[in-house]
Amino acid sequence: MHRAAHRLGLFAIFVLCLLLVACGGGPGEAEVEKDVQVRVAQAFGDGTAHLDTIRRAGSSPMTDDAQGRDRRIVYYNAALTLDRDIDLSSWQSLNLAAVSDILGATEKGITGLKKGGNQKGDTLYVHGTVAYVDDHGHWQPIDVDRKPVAEAPPEGNTGPPAQALQIVDTIRTLFADAGPEVDRRSIITNELSRAYSRIQARLDRLGGVFVIAGGPEAGEYQQVATLIAAAVNNTKAKGQAVSTEGSVENVSLLASRLV
Repeated sequence: MHRAAHRLGLFAIFVLCLLLVACGGGPGEAEVEKDVQVRVAQAFGDGTAHLDTIRRAGSSPMTDDAQGRDRRIVYYNAALTLDRDIDLSSWQSLNLAAVSDILGATEKGITGLKKGGNQKGDTLYVHGTVAYVDDHGHWQPIDVDRKPVAEAPPEGNTGPPAQALQIVDTIRTLFADAGPEVDRRSIITNELSRAYSRIQARLDRLGGVFVIAGGPEAGEYQQVATLIAAAVNNTKAKGQAVSTEGSVENVSLLASRLV
């Protein structure tokens, strides 16, 4: 019993050492603070907010870049003080999605926001990240395309909301980061096609369309679903056949009330 406890203790120490090594890599807290200050100025603009405190909260490795250089993502917790009134939920002011992106945080990673806007002197708390690349022994922040802070839309604007634009930009970045590897791009393309089909099925169902789940493209079940949809369209109702991977997905679609 004593030996087992001793071995367990040694193993725990070993795991802790590994975690400390993994979290200790990359730039130090002073470097992270400097880079976060730059991002705060970029996100909010002059005279809007300033960085009060910051704590480096570890790091983790990323995949090497195209030149084979090491990359790491550093996590931080920071407190910002507002120097003027601001409403991040308003199109007439800064946009939360864009600010979050610049600070390397999710929208839920920024807390302290108040309904109807924040006032000068309020504190915002950010749980964000900064990505770095090892450039000949010097950790440099990765230069990525940042979404500009959103401006007010034109009168009568009918464009997509900020959240939708953010998702599109994220997918575009994901596809670009996949590089020329066919397998990676194929995975992304296939998943996007499936997501599009499910979205269209939900929209069709919401619009009162009778959605018929078939099977794989050019398969017999898909042909039957297409014939049924055509028959439905000959009535006053509307029908739409959707291709699926087969019976398992069809059951899942029924359970999810997508068809």
